[in-house]
Amino acid sequence: MRDTIKKTVSQADEDKIKKGFKDILKYGTPLQKKIVRQIQKSNLLISIGNVGGSASTGVADTKATQERIDGQSLTETQALDDIQITLNPGTLATQAGIEGTLVHETRHAWHQARTISVFSQEDSGSREIKAADIDGFTIEYAATKAYADYAVNAVKANHYKQEFTNEAVNTLGVAQKSSNGIKVNEAGIRQRLLNAYNVSETTRGTTFSQNWNLRPTKVE
Repeated sequence: MRDTIKKTVSQADEDKIKKGFKDILKYGTPLQKKIVRQIQKSNLLISIGNVGGSASTGVADTKATQERIDGQSLTETQALDDIQITLNPGTLATQAGIEGTLVHETRHAWHQARTISVFSQEDSGSREIKAADIDGFTIEYAATKAYADYAVNAVKANHYKQEFTNEAVNTLGVAQKSSNGIKVNEAGIRQRLLNAYNVSETTRGTTFSQNWNLRPTKVE
């Protein structure tokens, strides 16, 4: 990660975060590994702060991001420079908690960066814009499913097995026990989204552009 992370995170916490990324590269899905590698090449900022829940992810400076959208054609990795992940201090209590949170939040960061990248290249009426500017249900489902997939892989590899089993199955309900460990619980994921984020397939929530007041570079 970039050196400036040290301005907002202690060395001890930075080491925990870096270990989390290292383990995701070992136990994550191919997409999760791709996202981590992109983030490691970017200037995405990770900070520690009091936020609702375990963490939050979003655009660090909306005005600056809009100026970049209007003035450049951005790749996903370049667009990650505009994103900040803020971890609640309590998230750092366990290494499993750090990893699970990073899997969830980096999926958000990746979706947001993809949207920024497309916004910098396409006009508002394009098919690509409509596909990229996803709603709350879609983005929260993807991040929650990403966590569940990671928990399944971790348990199978005996990596923080008890911690991931307890959280994924008992606390969040996004996985369920199976004969060889745990497996993703699709119904549990949808229930989690409704309970925690008030979004569902019928109540889909606001889009990325609505949340951050961003627009494509060319407005029809």
